[in-house]
Amino acid sequence: TEMTCTLKADGPLDESLLPFMRLVCIQSFDAFLLESVFRQEVWGFVNLPVSKDNEKLMLETLIATFEGALDDIGSSESEDMSIVRDASSTYRQVQAAYVRIGERSALKKTIYLLEQEMEEMDSKEYYQERRLKSLNLDRPVDESEIVDPNVEFGRERDAPWMR
Repeated sequence: TEMTCTLKADGPLDESLLPFMRLVCIQSFDAFLLESVFRQEVWGFVNLPVSKDNEKLMLETLIATFEGALDDIGSSESEDMSIVRDASSTYRQVQAAYVRIGERSALKKTIYLLEQEMEEMDSKEYYQERRLKSLNLDRPVDESEIVDPNVEFGRERDAPWMR
């Protein structure tokens, strides 16, 4: 599976990045979201945090990926700035240095934003919490809602099949 997103040095995260990666990082406990019954709704689910484990895996994966890309740039920021300032640098060398400077800046900003998302994980509302709220089940149980476990509903105690 492949996706393209835009990283910016001066803006927010690409809005398609996190939902896509939440989907990619779905594992065991959250896998029910991939059932055919939810097929039409899965993009709605992944637009918001799925579970704490999923969110953590997704953010750690992205941070590691972008840190790896940063390490792969092949020159340091100071080396690129030297190329830009050096009058003997060719036009192409200067343009390539500017591209690397821009890439480095966008990657650093993205890593910073993802690290902020990591810090906010405890304050996020995850799928199960949202679902409980939508069903009005995120509240204490009222006494009138408690069913006596000793009462048998819909069964005759002396039914032949129970003997």
